Amino acid sequence: MEHFNFNPVGFIRDLRRILKPGGKVFITVPNMAELENRVKLLCGKSIGTQVEGYNQYYDYFENGRFLGFHWREYVLPEMDYLLRTQNLSVVSKTHLLTFQNHPRLPLSRKIKRLAAKICFAMIPSTGSVCAIAAQKPKG
Repeated sequence: MEHFNFNPVGFIRDLRRILKPGGKVFITVPNMAELENRVKLLCGKSIGTQVEGYNQYYDYFENGRFLGFHWREYVLPEMDYLLRTQNLSVVSKTHLLTFQNHPRLPLSRKIKRLAAKICFAMIPSTGSVCAIAAQKPKG
């Protein structure tokens, strides 16, 4: 959903429409409030797509749509709200801390990962991913 450059409500309504009664949907999105973003904000830096990229990729496709950016990231309460307001029952929700597998990391990245793990253990909302499961009512 972070790649949508449009209102996500229509997408969630379509999810509900195509789910059979009692069917479940599992969604993961990047966590806007992850530790790295919080640090960037404290340092006065932007956490979104760099503005220069908008010009660079505007004409990437003939119709002017480029879905490669994260146009909008979410926090877990927002995902919960979006699903509940479209009559889906949230079954579970959590934050996850994920890393891409790189066999050889520089020491600076290893330290950064260790700090993220420690922070996540103390403050789970700093995880890198929001994961949520929702269900369509059975009847």
